Amino acid sequence: MSGSKILSFKEPDYRLTFIDSLSFLLTRLNAMPKALDFTDQTKGYFPHKFSSENHLNYVGPYPPPLERMMACEWEEFDSWYGKGVTFGKLHADSEERVETLQSEHGICTIVVREHK
Repeated sequence: MSGSKILSFKEPDYRLTFIDSLSFLLTRLNAMPKALDFTDQTKGYFPHKFSSENHLNYVGPYPPPLERMMACEWEEFDSWYGKGVTFGKLHADSEERVETLQSEHGICTIVVREHK
């Protein structure tokens, strides 16, 4: 444990250990593919706050962008965000949301499996 956060626990009957692997990584999720030299995965920009039960059927304007990105990421993000704001509405059940979540899962899986 670290404070009130569980970092790992063991299940002795089945000899399993569960580790919150991402708590040990200092790199942001979108930087992991480049940092760990696998380029077939990228993290999308679909807003995470819209990946909740409250927003499952949301259709409406794009939320304002978060300002937690590094300066080098803003140009690519602005291109993605501008297309959404100009040409449509955010659909919480969209294909893009599914692709973003699958991509993030893929990145996490590769990191945990290949870079223990």
